[in-house]
Formats: sequence, C-alpha cells, structure tokens
Amino acid sequence: MTKVTLRPSNIESLKGRVGQNELRESKTRQKYLDKLSRLITDVDVKTELGNSAYSRADDNRDFYIEIPKTKKEQSVTNLDEDVWDLLFQETVLFHEMGHILYTDFDAFEECMDDCKNSPLIYPKLFRYIFNSISDGCIETYLANDFNIEEDLILMNANLIGNQDNSNYDPYDAISIGLMDNGFYNSGRWEKIIDGDIPVPHHKKILKFEDRVEEVMEKAINEPSGKKRVDIALEFSKEVYDEFGSLNVNNSGNPNPEINDEFEKSSGGQKKTPEIPEETEPQKLDESGSVSGNSDEDEDEESGESAGIGDLEEKINEEYKEEVQRQSSKNQESEDDPVKDQLMGMASGDNLGKDIFVPDWNIHSNLSSQPAKMERKAQSLERILRSKLQRERSSKRKDGLREGRLNTTDLAMAATGSSYLFSREDAPEDKDYSVQIILDRSYSMKELGHGRIDSAQKATYQLSVALSNVGVDVSVLSFKRNNMYLEVPFGSDPTNYKGNIFSREVAGGTPLGEALEFSKEHVKNGKFDEHLVLVITDGEPSNKDNYLRVLREIESQVYGIYVNENKSKHGNHSEYFDCVRYGVPSEVNQICRELCEGMIG
Repeated sequence: MTKVTLRPSNIESLKGRVGQNELRESKTRQKYLDKLSRLITDVDVKTELGNSAYSRADDNRDFYIEIPKTKKEQSVTNLDEDVWDLLFQETVLFHEMGHILYTDFDAFEECMDDCKNSPLIYPKLFRYIFNSISDGCIETYLANDFNIEEDLILMNANLIGNQDNSNYDPYDAISIGLMDNGFYNSGRWEKIIDGDIPVPHHKKILKFEDRVEEVMEKAINEPSGKKRVDIALEFSKEVYDEFGSLNVNNSGNPNPEINDEFEKSSGGQKKTPEIPEETEPQKLDESGSVSGNSDEDEDEESGESAGIGDLEEKINEEYKEEVQRQSSKNQESEDDPVKDQLMGMASGDNLGKDIFVPDWNIHSNLSSQPAKMERKAQSLERILRSKLQRERSSKRKDGLREGRLNTTDLAMAATGSSYLFSREDAPEDKDYSVQIILDRSYSMKELGHGRIDSAQKATYQLSVALSNVGVDVSVLSFKRNNMYLEVPFGSDPTNYKGNIFSREVAGGTPLGEALEFSKEHVKNGKFDEHLVLVITDGEPSNKDNYLRVLREIESQVYGIYVNENKSKHGNHSEYFDCVRYGVPSEVNQICRELCEGMIG
C-alpha cells in the first residue's frame, strides 16, 4: 500500500521539539478531549488520560472516561503517528461517550445481580455477550448521529488487525459473530464459520451462524436501552445452554483496549437513539476498500467504493490542522495566562482559549472571487440602505384625538368626531450588530467544494454590504470542532478576504457551541440591535444543545441553507427564526431575499 504523506512541513519542524509521546499524554490533548466531550453531550463528564479505555459512573451519577495515552500500533493504515494518535484517542472518546448516551446502566446492573444469584447463567458470560452487543449498537448509533463512520472504521481495522486469531474459545467466537454483525465486519466470523480460524466445538458454533445476525439486528433496531439488556440476557442463556460453564477468557474481544467497566457503574443517561436505517456492517475487503450496502456505499460521482487510501486522505484533511495546533500550543507554558489571552485576542476582546484568530490565505482557485462578490454586494447594499432609510424615517399617524390638527379632516367635526389630529412619530433609533456564523464542516466540501465556495460567497458579499451601510459585522466559523473568529467586530471585512475565501473545511457541525459563543460575542458589537446569521448545509451535531441555546438567545437568528439536494430543503424552520434555501448556484438570489426580510 502506498503511504500517504500527511505531515506538512511546519508540523515536521515541530516534531523534534514535541515528541509524539509528549503530545499524546499532554495537558493540551487532555483539554482538547475534555472540550470535545462537552460538544458530544450536555452531560457533565470527566475525561482522564490513563492506561486503558473505559467509562463508568459513580454512586452520585458522575461520569468518568479514561482515554489511553499509551502508543497503539497501526496494523492497516500508514497514517502519521501524530494523526493516528489523535484519531484513536478521539474515537475512543466517542465510543465511551456512546455508552453514556445509549446504555442503560441501571438495567445492566440489575441483570448482573440476577445472574450472580442464578445458576441459569454465568455472570461473566452475560457481561461478555452484553458488551459485544452494546459495542455493535453504540458504534452504529454514533456513526448515524455524529458522522464519524470513517474514524470508527479505521480504529476497528487497526485494533483488530493487531490481534492473534489462534486462541479463540467458543464464547470468543460468538462475541466476534455479534460484533461482525454490528457496525464493523472484521471478516473473522466468516472465517470461523468456514473453519479457516479453528475454534473448539465448531459444530455447536455453526448452530449460531444465523442467530447472531438476528440478535444484532433486533438489538440495533431496539430503541429501549433496557430492552437491549434483556435481548443480551436471553441470548446469553441460549449460549450457556449450548456450551455450559466453559471458562470465559475474553481473548477474542474485538476491541481489547476498550474495556467498558459496567460493573463500576450505577446509573447512566438513558437516551433513546433514533433507530438507524437498516445497513450492512462496514468492512475493509481484500483490496482495502470499504464495503457495506452495495447501493449506498458507492461514490456518487465515480461509482467506485472508497478504499483505505481514500479514508487516509480524508482523515488527513480532518486531523492535520488540529495536530499542528496542539503541537504548537504544547510549546507554550500551559499555565501562562498572558499567552492564553494572546491566543484569543481580536479587536480588544479576550475570547478565551477555545476561540482562535486564523491567518488563512485565499485559495488559489478563488483569487478572483473577492472582487466579484464586492460588485454583488453593491446590489445588496442598495436594498439594505433603502430598508434602513424607511426604518429610520419619521412616520405620520392620523385619526388621533390629540396632536397637530389635520385640516383635511375638519369636515368630520360636523359629525361630532374628535379624531381630527395627527402626529409625526420620531424614527426608531435602530443600529445593528450582526454576527455571521459560517459552517466549515467537512460536508461543505461536497460537490467539488461547491457548498463551501457558495457559502463563502454569501458570507463575503453580505458582510461587505452590511458594513457599507453602517452595520457592525463579525464572522465566526467552526472547523474541526474549533471556533475561528475570521472577521472581528469593528473592522472592515475586505481586510479579511483571505480568511473568508480560504476553502478551509474539516470536522462536524457544532452549531450549538457556535451559537452559544455568538449569544455573548454579538454584544461586543457597536450597536444594541443584534442579529445572528447562520450559513450551513446541515443540522447541528447536538440538536438538543442547539435548540436550548436558541431558546435562550435574545437575538433573531436567520439561516441560509445551501444544499444541492432540494429534497432536504424546507425542514429546518425549528432551527431559525427565518431561513432561506437554495442550491449553491442560487446563492446570490438567496442573499437578496434575505436582505429584503432581515432588517427593517
């Protein structure tokens, strides 16, 4: 397999100063993972770097997750070690958070207690079976809810590829069968069934060939965490009846580094996941391609399945800048408040450690775009100026009982009417500060960068037009789950065209965190009338968190939804006070429509 070069020269220059082991174990990485856990759920979770991977809850229902800081070898990919370390630690965090989101810990504990008091089921076997079913379910839900399918595929492929397949017992085989019919198909279950991987009691194992598939399908499509525990218990009894009290040695755990210590847990968040559409488990075939649903896994443009090299390249795009940022930040004294403030300073505002000020350059393919969009902004400027003038002009009210006598209504005096007066009301003194939020998640790269290019066009022409009519404008973006202040309040957007037209994209869609920041940051604008404008192609990664912030924010929140798939238009009204839809080629028209209704 051809090695994909992942490390840019500026990261390479840091390698001698920041050892991979130091970054993997650093406070910078610890803080990053802690922040990421808060993006995944509102539940308060304490993350720690340690020697193993597990999730647990104490008697007070406080949750803890340990993430391995030790080096894990790659068996399938050739990712740069820094990128692999970050991918592995992030994906383990998601896996453990999946248990907190989807696993009913109370129901599991009750079943464990019943097993200990019953001769019908071996407790260790139930825990083993439940863990396999639970892992297959939660990774399916995570891939569905958080768009981390590729990350999970690469983690599973590398961990499983490092295992010794020569020492499985029947319980190991059944566990592998469950996992291979869950999210990721390692191919081992098929080899066990065919006899290519020898396991004792092979004939008895064959009885479960179809049964493990039925059990996993039922569990994945069961929205109740408690009922998934019941499914695991009933299946454990079936396995126990067939094999008796064989010793459970856990040698075949598909993810041996990930030990979900349920026995330490006394409670969990019982979130019912959306039941995902029926899908085939993801698999790397012999050519290194990812296969699953034969119809859905094909690339829409090329018709070819994505290979491991394609996944490596995509992971590089998503992870390399975060590795670079953490490497750079790790050089600083992490307890130095002055340097922390400098990392988040813009236009005199201390934005905190989680907001960064980029210094990006215009993408080489977009060098002519700023001038074109400045011309487009002129038509928007005329619309906005007209609306502001009407809003700011005095308004006359007739038919009043006091005020200035309206001579045209004197004839009505003969009828006894006293509504003969008018009054000129002073104009509303409204001046606006507008916070634009630009979605730079990885999905914006779709359509040959068509989505992000159109979103950047909308961002620039709107910010320029608003600024030219006296509105104070700021542009905030999110990429790789970090917030970037591309244009600070009190500045000219044309001085930041490099940031806006950079084509930078990566990561998911943390709209809730972006809106949370905007809720306060928009108050740093010069004026008291606040508006927020979101330009996106998708939905929030954490819908509940976003809707909570939307309820709390005092500003009106407008949306521009850019997606070439028109079937997805019209379903986002709950996220905005007003939203405009369009395909990427219609972005100029969308901006005009928005200006007609946004101010005034």
